[in-house]
Amino acid sequence: MESLLLDKKLKHITNLILEKKEEFSKQKKYEEKDIQQQLEPWRVHLIQIYADSVSTNDTKNFEVLEEWGREVANLLVVLQLPLDVALEEISYYRNVIGEIIKEEAKAETFTFDAFYQVISRFNVVVDKAVHWLVNHI
Repeated sequence: MESLLLDKKLKHITNLILEKKEEFSKQKKYEEKDIQQQLEPWRVHLIQIYADSVSTNDTKNFEVLEEWGREVANLLVVLQLPLDVALEEISYYRNVIGEIIKEEAKAETFTFDAFYQVISRFNVVVDKAVHWLVNHI
């Protein structure tokens, strides 16, 4: 029963993130509007992957993430942007979503073990994002 309650709380966190994914994708600004516009779709995709990782522990997340890494690597080459840009984006959204997880875990009075399980799973996904991005450059 406790597991079902945790699953429901995690789905709620996922939904909170998904409700704001468009807003989050526009938060980080670049001087060049063209680059800003081209980065937003893959930001939205990354946020979607991150959100899904909160409530599911599925290898499908990794497959989707690997495809995202390929797309981003290609976009960086086309836009002639350094790898640092993508790594900065990954880190930025780790912090944004990590803050949501933390605040919701506090509000829902997660046990330390439950919080650790969620944040660890989320961090694995973020680490994989870095791994696959770097491997496709």
